[in-house]
Amino acid sequence: MRGNQYKEAEVWAKKLSEAARKRSSYQDQQAEGPITLRELRSKLAFLVEVRSVALKELEALRSRREQMERLERDADALLEH
Repeated sequence: MRGNQYKEAEVWAKKLSEAARKRSSYQDQQAEGPITLRELRSKLAFLVEVRSVALKELEALRSRREQMERLERDADALLEH
């Protein structure tokens, strides 16, 4: 375990939200002309990677939480037996 899963999930959710906000901002900048299409592609590719990592981390957290819940249920059942 890497500490508080809820706080970690919150961090990754914020990263997802920020990536979406930045994506929109970059697209607006490109539409207005301050950045080139090449720069836009580069920035968007980076955001795709950030989003991918964040989604994988959130899935890993969900999986660990479910595993812990199963272990707790199994422990309770064993104690009752």
